[in-house]
Amino acid sequence: MIVGMQYSLLGVPFQRDAVLDISVIVPTHNRRAVLSRTLTLLDAQVGVGGDIETVVADDASTDGTSETVAAAARRVGYPVRYLRLERNAGPSAARNRALAVAQGRIVLFIGDDILPDPGFLGAHLRWHAAHPAATAAMVGHTRWADEMPRTALLTWLELRGTQFCYGDMRDGAVVDYGRFYTSNVSLKRAFLDASGCVFDERLRFCEDSEFAGRLAGAGMTLHYNAAASAQHLHPTTLASSIRRMGALGRDAATLESVSPENFARITGGAFSAGSALRGRLLRALLSPALGRLVYTPLAALCARRIAADRLFAAAHASAFLSGLRAARAGRAS
Repeated sequence: MIVGMQYSLLGVPFQRDAVLDISVIVPTHNRRAVLSRTLTLLDAQVGVGGDIETVVADDASTDGTSETVAAAARRVGYPVRYLRLERNAGPSAARNRALAVAQGRIVLFIGDDILPDPGFLGAHLRWHAAHPAATAAMVGHTRWADEMPRTALLTWLELRGTQFCYGDMRDGAVVDYGRFYTSNVSLKRAFLDASGCVFDERLRFCEDSEFAGRLAGAGMTLHYNAAASAQHLHPTTLASSIRRMGALGRDAATLESVSPENFARITGGAFSAGSALRGRLLRALLSPALGRLVYTPLAALCARRIAADRLFAAAHASAFLSGLRAARAGRAS
């Protein structure tokens, strides 16, 4: 249960009946430095052509995030609204609290480590103006930050790995709802309200695809617009990426109970209990022991030198399966 939620408006007077063009929703937890840069870059946008607000949902940060947001609100030229959850509840809960107060006709989800390019907001607004159908949603392009050393691992994660899959997305095309990346995605508020969908607060990972699956069931079509571009400032190593996949696997056990169809879909059915021979063989090949002793060490040799997509994929899938098995065992005990 979330208690002690705090609401305040920072920067400019708030009119409760105001209707804005776009609300930028930013869940955050203990990333005050990069969040400050995100808020500053939202103020440096060009060609916006609309009224904006940013709603920061602070998921019980302990690093002085509230002071950082207050300082940013005093220097930027748009309304900054701040919500604090007194107990850490995950990004789903944070986004839901922000949605409850957001007033934009368009809702744009980004991360607290996203650095928007100068034309970012304008690209989102122009796209929705050109695609007025209530069900039309748009995902932009998120690349690794230019200031981060580029590695084979980061290229794989961005283009065809477990983070994003931009490598097979064509600009302007309708894409699968699984590409509903909450680092950079927008949709109409009217459709969102009509669908009745909110993020499932039981999920800390996979929550975006589960949410998008229900939106797609309500009629959403997701389009890719490469012009809405931003950078992702999140230093990532093979070790940290493998840890993330283990955590994702543990949370996927919750997804399996919440939405078995979505779980089977994002895993290709290979990790579903009682799946066919091919799935059992794949699970054996991705055993945690092979992951620790073979795939991850080999992937580490390649992470900075040559592309090793299959090794990266095997190491990450093995970590996912390890986390999933641990969560399943915990539930069974």
